[in-house]
Amino acid sequence: MKAFVFPGQGAQFTGMGKDLYQKSKEVQLLFEQAKDLLGFDIQKIMFEGNPEDLKQTKVTQPAVFLHSIAALKFISSEKPSAVAGHSLGEFSALVAANVLNFEDALRLVSQRAHAMQAACEKQNSTMAAILGLEDEKVEEICQNVADIVVPANYNCPGQLVISGETKAVEQACEKLKKIGAKRALILPVSGAFHSPLMQPAEDDLAKAIKNIEFQEAVCPVYQNFTAKGTTNPTQIQNNLISQLTGAVRWTQCVQNMIADGVEEFVEIGPGKTLQGLIKKINGNVEISGIFLHSIAALKFISSEKPSAVAGHSLGEFSALVAANVLNFEDALRLVSQRAHAMQAACEKQNSTMAAILGLEDEKVEEICQNVADIVVPANYNCPGQLVISGETKAVEQACEKLKKIGAKRALILPVSGAFHSPLMQPAEDDLAKAIKNIEFQEAVCPVYQNFTAKGTTNPTQIQNNLISQLTGAVRWTQCVQNMIADGVEEFVEIGPGKTLQGLIKKINGNVEISGIS
Repeated sequence: MKAFVFPGQGAQFTGMGKDLYQKSKEVQLLFEQAKDLLGFDIQKIMFEGNPEDLKQTKVTQPAVFLHSIAALKFISSEKPSAVAGHSLGEFSALVAANVLNFEDALRLVSQRAHAMQAACEKQNSTMAAILGLEDEKVEEICQNVADIVVPANYNCPGQLVISGETKAVEQACEKLKKIGAKRALILPVSGAFHSPLMQPAEDDLAKAIKNIEFQEAVCPVYQNFTAKGTTNPTQIQNNLISQLTGAVRWTQCVQNMIADGVEEFVEIGPGKTLQGLIKKINGNVEISGIFLHSIAALKFISSEKPSAVAGHSLGEFSALVAANVLNFEDALRLVSQRAHAMQAACEKQNSTMAAILGLEDEKVEEICQNVADIVVPANYNCPGQLVISGETKAVEQACEKLKKIGAKRALILPVSGAFHSPLMQPAEDDLAKAIKNIEFQEAVCPVYQNFTAKGTTNPTQIQNNLISQLTGAVRWTQCVQNMIADGVEEFVEIGPGKTLQGLIKKINGNVEISGIS
């Protein structure tokens, strides 16, 4: 079972959705509808406004909602078994579950945002992130502070946000640090969301909701207020209202979805916040938002045809969809099977990876060869930036040796295992079996693959290289160099973030580089 999850306030950034808007008439229409309904040019603020403008609750909430719905439209062929949203994200989830249409949801989002901002302006209030304590200890401290302070967001184990009157939140933070909180950090927010201080906003939202028709959900909606799934429109309506003064029980939402059979989560909207939280709640589920984000972005530029494609590690599957080697469904199936196989392989050994900065590749290779246990170069990212992978003890030994010969940094990475190393052999074997059942087509343009760094259109070669990539190195530097040597003058990164744009600039600063996110 697959769940779609949607982020809330805090995921916004200036420029979000601009490339998508420029490439899609359907998204342009969404923005026009939003402008007419909201009464201000949200497009201009999202694309050109300063961060302070975008931080205003009355702007932030419609902006994040609009971005999520735009992204949702481009995976419309995928149907979730469940949906959930974090705070504001619950409105996006209700659109995904056909409970609300876009216009009604945006209207409520706007009214909610104005009501919350008005409530914030009436009192001196704030929120704080508490890290490294059990929920029960945080709850107990909040109960023992005289003024209003309550748990507001149960984000993941060891990460809880409290909310209330500024003085009370500050007192709670001091007490929590004394009993062992790793951090108790006042957040740069405009007020005490998800606390009793939002009662005026809750009353306003309740009045607004009376005028909106809620439909039966097409799949269970796991709501923040109860953390339980429901399809009943009256329950959904009541829970949505109560969420404003109640806590966001995200940890329990995710746990309940998993208990009810969800095995895969897809985050839809700006950023990767929920992917990180879900990993901390349960590291065994599949989170495939990155792949889906790349394919959604790819659909926005479907009229443009590349002369070549390449992907970094997992990204090679997106490249194969772009080159018509695999269809979306087969690629997603393989991505999921690959992820499960890699995780299973990681759990069988004590292994890790490390980033090595400031040394020539040859020196890193030589040190790895001279360490007794398994450690190998895994990612040749750009000149002076290489990742090594292997048994934890061997990686640590290699790091010490590399620092002695001049590495600027030799940093152990927070990963679950030794990807792109011989320790992934069980995962490679599993992927090879899965690939046998999938038909690969001749590529419509050369695919430059990580394992060889060479371009090919041959489906058998592509298949074999894709399998070998799991235990072989990602030769990204050489991939880019070979593409340039073969005539590529412009690179377009398709998917979340700008990582590859940065690497390509370091490999060759003379080519044109842009991104579609």
